[in-house]
Amino acid sequence: MLYENWMTLKMMETFGWENVRGGDFLVNETYKLQPLIAHIYNFEKNKINYYIENCHYLFGSSGHWHIYVLELADQHYYIGSCKQLGKDLGEHFNGTGIQ
Repeated sequence: MLYENWMTLKMMETFGWENVRGGDFLVNETYKLQPLIAHIYNFEKNKINYYIENCHYLFGSSGHWHIYVLELADQHYYIGSCKQLGKDLGEHFNGTGIQ
């Protein structure tokens, strides 16, 4: 899914996996998210497990897509991607984007 998942995982390393959502990792409940990323993420070391063979979650083509990071309240972050950055960000700020 573009590079959105990779950016989401990198932000999880930086700010803690509990504080970042984006890409395929939009589940809000930590007990639901943890099993989804357990094969990619080392929770004890707070690091991505690199060089995972045949892992379709990490890479893709970017084309004309934009990847953005929204800083939310309480040091939480959302990573998204879109082709029309102004339109997509406007939807977030108007409350009609992904919450």
